[in-house]
Amino acid sequence: DITKMEDVMVQAERVYARYCTAIRQTIDKYDPHTAVFHNAGHIARGRRDLMNFDSHLELESLPTGGWGYDHFPLSAAYVRTIGKEYLGMTGKFHKSWGEFGGFKHPNALRYETSLSAAFGAASSIGDQLHPCGKMDMTTYKLIGAAYSVLEQKEEWCQNVTAVADIALLSSESVNIATASHTNTSLSDIGANRILLEGKYLYNIIDTQEDFKKYKLLILPDNIRLNKSLQAKLADYMRSGGKILASGESCLWENRDEFALDLGILFEGKSDYTPDYLDTTDLLPTNNGIMVMYSQSYRFALVGAEKLADRQNPYFNRNASHFCSHQHTPNNRQKSGPGAAITKNAGYIGWKVFEEYASMGSLHLKELAIVMIDKLLGENKTLSVNLPDRGIVTMMHQPQHNRYIVHLLFAHTSIRGKDTEVVEDLIPLFNTKLSVKLPGKPARVLLQPQNVPVDFEFQSDTLSLTVDQFTCHQIISIEY
Repeated sequence: DITKMEDVMVQAERVYARYCTAIRQTIDKYDPHTAVFHNAGHIARGRRDLMNFDSHLELESLPTGGWGYDHFPLSAAYVRTIGKEYLGMTGKFHKSWGEFGGFKHPNALRYETSLSAAFGAASSIGDQLHPCGKMDMTTYKLIGAAYSVLEQKEEWCQNVTAVADIALLSSESVNIATASHTNTSLSDIGANRILLEGKYLYNIIDTQEDFKKYKLLILPDNIRLNKSLQAKLADYMRSGGKILASGESCLWENRDEFALDLGILFEGKSDYTPDYLDTTDLLPTNNGIMVMYSQSYRFALVGAEKLADRQNPYFNRNASHFCSHQHTPNNRQKSGPGAAITKNAGYIGWKVFEEYASMGSLHLKELAIVMIDKLLGENKTLSVNLPDRGIVTMMHQPQHNRYIVHLLFAHTSIRGKDTEVVEDLIPLFNTKLSVKLPGKPARVLLQPQNVPVDFEFQSDTLSLTVDQFTCHQIISIEY
C-alpha cells in the first residue's frame, strides 16, 4: 500500500536486500575477499541486519556538511561494539560533497583524522574528481598535511578496544519502527553530547550488547520496555548494574507503569509545559529554579531519595492566560519530586536528553552529570580537566600490554548560517589526568614524541599532568 509509509519501507528494504545480495554474489565470482560497503549517510543503530551486507562500515560524517563535530563520536561509539572494521569518512570540502573549489582549513582535517584515531577508527577523506580527470593538487596537499601527522600515530591506534564505564542504550535502536531513516534520535544526540562534555568513557549500544560489561546504563527519555528487554535489564540490575532513566524510559511499552524497581511510582504526565526544577544546593554553577521545556512526568517516592523538587507555573500561557514573552513563571510551590536516586538507579522526570539536544541549557547537563557521578561513585575510571570542547577516550592495546589515552581539543566556530568549522588550533596547558588501573605501570610516555611523563601511583590510581599539547595528544601507559 503506497499510502502507508510502513508498507513502503518494508518494500524498500526488500529491494535493498535483493540488491545487496546480488552485488555480493556477482563480486564473489571474481574475488570473495573484496571489501564492499553500501554507501549510507547514517549507520542506523539497531539495524545489524542491514550491517551484515557490508564487509566493513564507513561512518560518513562531514562536520561542515550538516553532521556537526559531535556526530562522528555518536556513530563511532556505537559501531565499535558491533565487531566490524570501521572508518571515519570526512571530506576536504568547506561544506559537503560536490563542492568543486571548496576547501577546509588544514587544521580541520588534522583534527578530524585525530578524532577518528581517538575513537579506534581508520580514516578516509573524500574528494570529487573534476570531469577533466586531472587531480587537484591543492586537495592532495591538504590531505597529505593531515595524513603526515596521522601516520606518526598509527602504532598506538591499531588493534585497540575501547574502555567504557557507561553504556548509552540507543533510543534509535530500541524504537526502530518509529525512528527516522535519515535523522538520529534527539535523545541519543543530547545524551552523547553530555557524555562527551562530561569526559566519560562510554559506548553506545543496542539491545543485543552484553549489558553486564558496563557499570552504568543510561536509558534516554523514551525507551519503553517489552518483556524481553525488561528481563535483560532486571538481570543486569540484580548482578550489580546501575541504571539512569528519564522521561518515559523504563515504563512498560503498553502501559504507564514502571517495569523496573527504581524506587518510585509513576503518576502520569504533568499538565504544565514548561514547568520548573528546583536545583538549590544541587548543581555546581547555577542553583535555583530552572525552567524545563520538555514534557514532564509526575512520580512518587517509594524508597528512592529525592534529589530535586518540581514546581508548576501559575498557568500554561495561551490566548486566554497571557504572561510576558515566553512562558509563565513558577508559582514557588513544591509540586512533587523532579529527580530521585537509589543505590542502583536514578530517574529524571523530564525528557532531559532530548531537551539538551534542542536547547543546550547548562542546568540540564549539570543535572545529568550529578546523577551519573552519584551512581558511578568510586567506580569512575578516568577524570581529566579538559574544557567543554575537549574530548578524552581510553583504549586497551593488549598485544603491547598498554592502555592508550587520547586527549583532543579544537575550538569550533560557526561560519555563515550553520557551518561549524575548525580553523585555529589552540594549545592547552597543565592538563591533569587521573586513571584507575589494574596495577602500577612501568612507564608512561607521550606519543608519538616518545617523551616520558612523570607520574604518581597511589592505591589503584595513576595521576599525571601534561604540560602542554595542541589538537591531539596520545598518552601510552605501558606495563
